[in-house]
Amino acid sequence: MTTPATKNDPTTLDDDQLISQRAALRGRLQLLPPQARQRAALARQYDALTTEFDRRARAAWQPAETQPGSTRQRAETGSAGQQP
Repeated sequence: MTTPATKNDPTTLDDDQLISQRAALRGRLQLLPPQARQRAALARQYDALTTEFDRRARAAWQPAETQPGSTRQRAETGSAGQQP
């Protein structure tokens, strides 16, 4: 059985899709015996989804002035014609 995560790059999924696919994969992994053939492939997919989840969480919790495109960063780099 193929999961949607095998067809999509996790970075292209919206937040709801990312969370639901990650939960579905976690559920399947918990039901599989440790030596099941498909366990390694599912674990890789789960790890990729977790990596993307963590990246988004880090970005959401960063202070606004350190996020790319913030007013402060543009002023410091001199881009977009912003004045400090």
